[in-house]
Amino acid sequence: RTIGVVDGLLVIHTSVGGFFYPIRAVGVQSPYLLQPFLNVTAHAGATYSPPISIFNPLDAMLHVKEVYTSENFLHLTMPDLGSSEAAADAMKLRWQVPPQTSKAIINVAFSSNSPGRYRGYVHVKTDADTMIIPFDILVVLPPLQHASSSSIDFGTLTAPGMTVEQALVLVNTGSTDITINAIDLSNSDAALSVRFPGETLVRRGVRLTVAALVFRADAEGDFSGSIFVRTFEDAHNHLQVSYTARVLFGTLRCSGDTRFSSLRGSRQSNSFSITNAFSRPLLIERAHIDSPNFHVEHLPELVIGAGSTASACISVKYLSNGSAVSYDTQLEIQTNATTHRVTLSVYHGLLGIIGGAEPIAQPPFQFTDDLLLFGKIGNLEKRVRQLVLHNRNPVPISLVGFALSLPSVSVSVGTVWDNETKSETVTEGSAQLGVPMVPVPSRASCGGAVPLLMLRPGSSARLDVELAPSEKLSNDADVLNMNGSLELFTDYQTAVLNISYTMMRGSISFVPAMLRVGLGFPGVTLRKPITARSTFKLPVKVVGLESSDPRLTPVVAADTRLTGDARFQIGTLYFDASRGNRSENILLDGDGNKMKPALPSSPLLPSEVEALAARRKRWTILKEAGATELRASINVVTELVENAKLIARATLAWPTIVTLAPLSFGLVHVGTAQQAYVTLQNRADHPIWVQLVDQLDVEATLARDDALVQWTKHRGHNESIEVIRRATLTPSAFHVPDSSRGVVVLPANSEGRVGPLFFTPTSEAHVRSHVFVRSNLTLLDEVLVHGVGGAGRLVIRADEGDVRELLFSPSVSKMKAAEARMLEAASGAATAPSSDGYVAAPNAFAQSFMLRNIGALDVRVEKMALGPDGRGRCSHGGFTLEACAHPFFVSPGASRELRASFEADFSQTESRTPLQIFTSAGVLEFELVAQLPAEMLPRCATAARLYERMKPYAAWQQALAATLLLVALAMAAQLGLRRLPRGPLGAWPDGLKLPPAANAPACMQRVQHVQPQEAEPPTATTGIEASAAATSVSARAEPAKSCKGGAAAALASVEAPPRRAAQAESAASVAASLATSLATASLAIAAVGPATSAAKDDEPPRPRSLTHAEPAADDVSAAEAERKRQPCVAARPVKRKESSSEAAHVATSSATASQPAPAHTVQPLGAAVRAHTVAETKPPVEDARAAAKPLAETGAVPSAMPPKCFGGPCQRDAHDAS
Repeated sequence: RTIGVVDGLLVIHTSVGGFFYPIRAVGVQSPYLLQPFLNVTAHAGATYSPPISIFNPLDAMLHVKEVYTSENFLHLTMPDLGSSEAAADAMKLRWQVPPQTSKAIINVAFSSNSPGRYRGYVHVKTDADTMIIPFDILVVLPPLQHASSSSIDFGTLTAPGMTVEQALVLVNTGSTDITINAIDLSNSDAALSVRFPGETLVRRGVRLTVAALVFRADAEGDFSGSIFVRTFEDAHNHLQVSYTARVLFGTLRCSGDTRFSSLRGSRQSNSFSITNAFSRPLLIERAHIDSPNFHVEHLPELVIGAGSTASACISVKYLSNGSAVSYDTQLEIQTNATTHRVTLSVYHGLLGIIGGAEPIAQPPFQFTDDLLLFGKIGNLEKRVRQLVLHNRNPVPISLVGFALSLPSVSVSVGTVWDNETKSETVTEGSAQLGVPMVPVPSRASCGGAVPLLMLRPGSSARLDVELAPSEKLSNDADVLNMNGSLELFTDYQTAVLNISYTMMRGSISFVPAMLRVGLGFPGVTLRKPITARSTFKLPVKVVGLESSDPRLTPVVAADTRLTGDARFQIGTLYFDASRGNRSENILLDGDGNKMKPALPSSPLLPSEVEALAARRKRWTILKEAGATELRASINVVTELVENAKLIARATLAWPTIVTLAPLSFGLVHVGTAQQAYVTLQNRADHPIWVQLVDQLDVEATLARDDALVQWTKHRGHNESIEVIRRATLTPSAFHVPDSSRGVVVLPANSEGRVGPLFFTPTSEAHVRSHVFVRSNLTLLDEVLVHGVGGAGRLVIRADEGDVRELLFSPSVSKMKAAEARMLEAASGAATAPSSDGYVAAPNAFAQSFMLRNIGALDVRVEKMALGPDGRGRCSHGGFTLEACAHPFFVSPGASRELRASFEADFSQTESRTPLQIFTSAGVLEFELVAQLPAEMLPRCATAARLYERMKPYAAWQQALAATLLLVALAMAAQLGLRRLPRGPLGAWPDGLKLPPAANAPACMQRVQHVQPQEAEPPTATTGIEASAAATSVSARAEPAKSCKGGAAAALASVEAPPRRAAQAESAASVAASLATSLATASLAIAAVGPATSAAKDDEPPRPRSLTHAEPAADDVSAAEAERKRQPCVAARPVKRKESSSEAAHVATSSATASQPAPAHTVQPLGAAVRAHTVAETKPPVEDARAAAKPLAETGAVPSAMPPKCFGGPCQRDAHDAS
């Protein structure tokens, strides 16, 4: 290739490695002056044809023996030899080169339409040497060229007005884009028109149709010309494309049998007649068939006049070799006007038989004999094999009969198709669709005017071959092998198909028999396991699962075998609603593309709402048509059972992620806000994003309300929607804050919520509105929201109805009774308790009122306050309200009793004070009014002054009397212990019982405490009781020792007489000292009590209306702390409903436990002290001794009073201390 030194490296690869072998050569000029054809550039479609010349450097003649090339793209052609005579002489000297001369011995022709590099060699062998000439040609395309290398041929147009359209296709092979701006014609040919849309950009490397060329046959003749394509890039150079057309009105018709059978005879001959329908005579120039099996004979130089017919002018002979072949070929008749082609068909008359249920495009004519191998089958199963018969012959083929060798097999015609129209056609023959045909013994028995089935050319039929084993298995056999055949008889062939099967005992069942998948929609995939049970003794392998509905897709489990009559999962059924018909997928648009949600950052768009309405309309149509209930047949294919059927059902649901619709806020207080969340469920296998949005346009909300209510009812919320329908549409009552409009991501198969959204009722009414949930799964969900505005309303009911004034109006008789009570109290008599156990002041009048909730919601009463300033006092202006500082609830329709009293000073006939009730619904204002009879005011005022004058003195005298009495009792107890006689071993004398403090531990005694009245002196006790009181106080101080040390003195004297007497005396002394201390404390508390009561509420001293008052919050807190610090010993107190004397007797009998009750009633000490204060007939000490004497005589020893316990903290007051 080059002149000079050339270096190379030869690599030799061996089993032990590679070896490098350097090569060097020196290129010199060829003595034959041959040159390589290198770096040659040729245009695609052009022909490159250089000659090869050789120089003879020898002195003798050089003979060329052979010239050849090994590449198919290089073609060798002979040089032009001139005239015939010179050519004859040159042929002799063609391959001879005289000495010292050059001669062109061969031409190399190269042409290619494909760009690229082509490399090849031309070998020249001479008697002197062998030369190898290399070729290296690069084929490139012009920047713009016609897609076809030839011209545009419109052919022959044979009818007036006939048009032929050809596309002008160009290819840009350059490196830049080309813009076509015009297409012109070389001449003004009216028959040719160009449809050019205008400037067209042809990008590089693109094949593009730039124009359409239409030729119209208006006049006969031959037409030709050129089309010029002009571009912006090169205004001077343009692309030229030539065209040709012929117009000759008329036609050529050829008639004759074009079918030839390859099985009937060795030779067939058919004749054809030709009719000339042109307006000029036709010359039959040539008749030719490109097939070696045909031979054509025709009259030479046959001329057929215009409108004439030449009968049997062409004879076609077919030479058959007897083999079953089928093909088509063309009979080409060339005339001086046109070329006419006739299709000839060679057929064999055989049917194409394949297994399956549908025909195929190119069925084979050769079939296999294993199409009816049923394999293993259960004895209770029916199995069907399907055969498709194809007739590809140009003649009809008839099925005249068939024969069966097995009685358990039947054959029927399933359907017949026309393959050209791809639709079912009418069955021709005696066979009926789906009805088993009657077999014949053999072909000789076939006959009759009507065949079983006739197949037209190009049609197909399906035969259903059903096997229903009728053979019976013996008791000791589980397997039976059967073999047979099916013979199909046509008028051309006998097709034999083998039948075999193995019958086995057993069956396959499914659990459950019907598989219900559930509700699903596009985007959500549901799964359901498929389980089956086999009764075959052999393991049964599940081969496959098939479904009749693509939305219900079964997937077989890997290597599943059913064994041992056990239940196995053989696969999983997937319900994917998006795999069905696109028209039934409401999440797709009209073009079948998946709709996309709006961006989360955008507000609710009108297009979203319109698309939602369109989807609902489509859904309603599907629902009414019954297309939402899916039913599919699942065919389970196993090694033994192929047609095990399982029915699967599913429901196509409305796409939604909202779990609760409509959303109810319930009953909400007017003026308050209630929040709620929209609960969502993501049933998809992938995360989704959701967003809560509302419709800001109130008019749009009003316009869509009726449609939403109807839709909610259509979804099945019939009962609730009838209630919601009566609600008032009020969008302003519902609000979605900006913080609730963010995007929330729900993981796959999870639940979540969005919100909150708020409901703020402004009136007591049932209202509704709706909000939207946007997501990338269901696009848009609309949620109907509703709520009821309500309120709790408190009223005070009296006998005359609801009142704003709480009236105290005592009658004259009640005023007289109050006068009598005040005079009796002024004389020192005890005040009798009321019927409910409370002791009221003699000048107090009690009244109860009912507080009732007539609203629809609970009302919480925080507190009640008397007085104009509302400082939360329970007493004001003589009025007292019980438990006014404690909150409570009043349910709808419920009532609560308010107990109040009025302590009159009898200075005026009417008294008023405001009552404020602070509730969760606001502050309610009432007024307490006391109206007294005027005629009773002077008398009651006089009695009241006497009563008020005696209260301080009575309290002081009672405290002094109680102190002196306790001192006397302590001394008497000490003397009594010293004088008690001792029995043997220091035991107590017979008949003298142990005091309670020694009988049982104080923590085991059941003590009933009676709450004393305020300012009432303590009950008298004996010396023995004082000792027991000391023991009780010791038990309070040390709870851990209360069960031991409380009776230590008494028990010790029993166990050790000489020592225990002194210990008992010491215990009595301690008890006496303790009693003295307690008396001093009670005196101080009794003196402080009236002063504290007089200072209450910055008012003049008044008697308390109710002695049992509720403790204040600070008192409760202090009592709670005291309880945690000191445990409670006593039992829960009970209200006192007995008289004062009975109460004292009960306290005494409870303390003595096992002692019998005394035969007489003990006079209360308080009553004795009050009598002494008024009458002043006896000193208080004597009264105390007189009161204590019956106790000493009877031996009844009352125990110390325990502290009050109200189920919580232990409280102590002056009475407990005393």
